[in-house]
Amino acid sequence: MSTIARPPLYKVAGWQLVFISLLSIVLLPLGWGTSISVWVGGMIHIIPHAWFAKIAFKKVGAKQANGVVTDFYLGQAVKFLLTAVLMLLALKAATNIDIQIVIISFVAMVPLYLILVAKVLRQQWA
Repeated sequence: MSTIARPPLYKVAGWQLVFISLLSIVLLPLGWGTSISVWVGGMIHIIPHAWFAKIAFKKVGAKQANGVVTDFYLGQAVKFLLTAVLMLLALKAATNIDIQIVIISFVAMVPLYLILVAKVLRQQWA
């Protein structure tokens, strides 16, 4: 009996973490505030998506279809809530960070995420 394997989305979060960390290091000459703002924006994107992947893909198989759907809804709700809370925390702690850079880096992580997910899924199905 075959079953659909869990997609290795933890790899996506890992690659995003490497990318945003390296980018933050490269941007250190522009100032600590810029560098940390880029890192914070990236982490606001990475953490909720990693949590979603953990929740949404913990069950597999046709016998657990209802549980899978429930976990997807729960994962999506937690992802939205976690994103909002992390963004609010960044706004409140904006003394040393540039909130515009935080938002730009958060938004810039979306295409990177989509590219990495496509790559990981293509490798898994190849």
